[in-house]
Amino acid sequence: MRHFAIASLVGCLICTGLSAGAANGDVRFDETRWKAAQVGSAASVRLKMLDDLVSSHHLSGLARDAVHSLLGAPMPYELAPDDEDWYVVEERYHDESNQFEEPYLQRHLIIKYARNARSPSMLYIETTTDVPGTKKVKVSRVPLK
Repeated sequence: MRHFAIASLVGCLICTGLSAGAANGDVRFDETRWKAAQVGSAASVRLKMLDDLVSSHHLSGLARDAVHSLLGAPMPYELAPDDEDWYVVEERYHDESNQFEEPYLQRHLIIKYARNARSPSMLYIETTTDVPGTKKVKVSRVPLK
């Protein structure tokens, strides 16, 4: 009974988050627009498509090369383990015209693959905020069915 209550609560929170996302201007995932998106913009189209990408299970059951075909090449990130692909979803800068400064907010989609599995095993959304004197990193696991 306790597990059912917890599962119900998690389900409600996910549905509420997805509904709130739709009210915030989310759009349906579109492969062409995802690949063409300029992620340095505060109004990143990737951020607006993220809920639909995750909730519609576009990644479930896809082989890694099919994920790369759908989303484009992952970002080069030398610290990422071999079993993870990182995609920039959003970056915000204090001065949007100066893309050479470090962003104060970054949001990444991290796709993790199990050792022997060819398809994604877990998704994470990592949000990093860096304001003077304080750096915060929040990682949220996203269910993948």
